[in-house]
Amino acid sequence: RKPVVLKGVAEQWDAYKKWKLPYFKQVAGHIDVPLYDNSKPTPTTRLNAPDCVMKFADYLDAIAAGPVQLRMFLFNIFDHIPALCQDFAFPEHLMKGFLKKYPMLFFGGAGSIVYLHYDMDLSNVFLTQFHGKKRVILFDQKYSPHLYRLPFTVQSYVDVESPDYEKFPAMKYLQGYETVMEHGDMLFMPAG
Repeated sequence: RKPVVLKGVAEQWDAYKKWKLPYFKQVAGHIDVPLYDNSKPTPTTRLNAPDCVMKFADYLDAIAAGPVQLRMFLFNIFDHIPALCQDFAFPEHLMKGFLKKYPMLFFGGAGSIVYLHYDMDLSNVFLTQFHGKKRVILFDQKYSPHLYRLPFTVQSYVDVESPDYEKFPAMKYLQGYETVMEHGDMLFMPAG
């Protein structure tokens, strides 16, 4: 029930060496991908509706060029390029019961943000970092009432970077985890 960073787990996978931006541009650059910006969720935000769609190659060029406030989210590239599944292994030596039909690949360049949320299926997640670094902040599900979720959603609308304790006083009681993942690191996130 606690998050754990497993350093260098992916170093033995083909993906560790292969999965670079030029490689993805070559094998999947022609695909149209839905992208999401850094807009903060609000009660009127349409959830899971992309902010724009572009060719994957163009998006990867934007990531390489510098800060970009767009991220690829909930798009299963493995449906389009199933051979990518041969480049990694599920860490079954750590845990059993993986839904192997639903691996996901998320992309986001420097400057992209994923706001606080929990996965709606309440699954345990193994998140592996490729290319660059990712800062992750996690809170135990017991703090969910302190995170001011949007009604009937899994998203919070608070800003943990600069909390407004007058507007959101329960945030004073949050205790979380923070880590910076690097290329090849795997993060285990318990359900919720």
